[in-house]
Amino acid sequence: MADPSVPGGSQHMAQRNEILAGLRDRHRNELKPNLFGIVINHGLPCWVRRSTWEDTIACVTDLENIERGRPPYFSGAKVRADVYRISTGELVEEGAMLRVPGTFKTWEGSLVDPPPW
Repeated sequence: MADPSVPGGSQHMAQRNEILAGLRDRHRNELKPNLFGIVINHGLPCWVRRSTWEDTIACVTDLENIERGRPPYFSGAKVRADVYRISTGELVEEGAMLRVPGTFKTWEGSLVDPPPW
């Protein structure tokens, strides 16, 4: 059973979503449709797929240091995600850091439903 106080755990996720809700309220008119804006608007966990990925999908599990910055790039906050193969459900990388700056167009419309597996 996962430790609820670590990233991805239910207690940690609830605390992070409280922070995201505050950012959503505070920066409502400033959020861009980059990965930060998508996750802040949706909350955690959040399944995304970048347009340049072929057989890959990611479940965003944390936005580290997001509360320290401002939109659109939140002073280099870190996006952590578990990355999977779409075709098999195989975990490719746990806690991967997803790149945000300079990738605006590849994240556009990237919010996806969780996979069926």
